[in-house]
Amino acid sequence: MVVGLREQDALLALGVVPVGTSEWHGDHPGAIFPWAKKALGNAPLPTKLNVTDGIEFEKVAAPRPDLIIAVYSGLTK
Repeated sequence: MVVGLREQDALLALGVVPVGTSEWHGDHPGAIFPWAKKALGNAPLPTKLNVTDGIEFEKVAAPRPDLIIAVYSGLTK
């Protein structure tokens, strides 16, 4: 699960498809940009989180992700 604003590209480059991503610019399905679609392969699009009014914690927890990455999320302690 990617809660930060742009970690999905790094995960896709490593061959990991996140179950959820945060939309940070424009309206792209699954918050996957054109340059990263090939790395997505046949995997289903990630669930897109809306971070306009803060992080949707219930939506982040719902798919029971193994890992939550939130580097550029604005989360604090």
